[in-house]
Amino acid sequence: MSSSSSDFGTLEKSVLALSAKQIRDFFSKNTGATQEECNQLAQQIIGQPVHPTPVQGVTSYTITAANDAGDSVVQFRNGDNALDIALFACIERVYSSFMPHHQYYGTLGALHVYRIAFFAEAWHNRSAWANRPASMPRTDSNVLHADYLSKLKQLSEGLPKRFSPTVDYLISELPRLFDGHWPLVPHHKDLIENNIHVDPATGSVTGICDWMDTTDGPFGTTIWSLDAILGTRSGSGRRQYYPNHDNLRDLFWAEFRSAIGPSTASEEFMAVVDVARQVGLFLDNGFVYTSETTWSPVAEGSYELNYLESMSLGLLSSSIRS
Repeated sequence: MSSSSSDFGTLEKSVLALSAKQIRDFFSKNTGATQEECNQLAQQIIGQPVHPTPVQGVTSYTITAANDAGDSVVQFRNGDNALDIALFACIERVYSSFMPHHQYYGTLGALHVYRIAFFAEAWHNRSAWANRPASMPRTDSNVLHADYLSKLKQLSEGLPKRFSPTVDYLISELPRLFDGHWPLVPHHKDLIENNIHVDPATGSVTGICDWMDTTDGPFGTTIWSLDAILGTRSGSGRRQYYPNHDNLRDLFWAEFRSAIGPSTASEEFMAVVDVARQVGLFLDNGFVYTSETTWSPVAEGSYELNYLESMSLGLLSSSIRS
């Protein structure tokens, strides 16, 4: 067996073990309905035999057709994590059919029930900005700029000093993301492997799930997630990249430039994209919650810092290629 096959086999076993634990934890905390009752209702909704998806979340239980057709899933969520269907309808209009359609099916016990249908269509470049509905709440760019700046300054002061040159550089470049020309777009706040659905037969992305925490932000600040799917986390939190990650990364950036268009994807444009993705990495992974409402920079020796460091080194060593 090749090292690549071994890596994927190890990942699959780890994911399945984690999912089994998350399912047990979900039903131990949400006792108003059993797993069997959820499975039975999901089968009625989908119209065929079902089973849990290979990847689960912490706050939901997700089921798909047993034949893994992948065109829809049924998800059960507790009241604290119910979805805002009206907001999702706006996001659906923004991202067209790239975002799955969410349909509410009421409750089972205390659990909210949703059918989430996926469509395998490509995202049209800049659609997030061009198609944004007027009814969707908009963020004041000055307020967002101040928030980003404040958090980056906290990271500059609170992270180990070896991160300071990178974070200070991002602080100096931050105005480029808020100059009035760079678009603010609604984007996914947790674009990691758990939330990306893929057709196992073709490898094509069929949809992105878990849009609950969608927020506005500068275009490109979620692109750091590319590196999150090009490897696996070790037990210490460090990122271990797949052997072919460089080829996959090159392919992504080639497709990105093609989608944006050669007249737009200039060297200057791609430099701002690089700033955006590094800003996104540090803001999304540089803090750990100390309570439900407060957070602090990740600490030396922690699992979270190991992850941030391995990811930031990966980003720096794999800068956007021409």
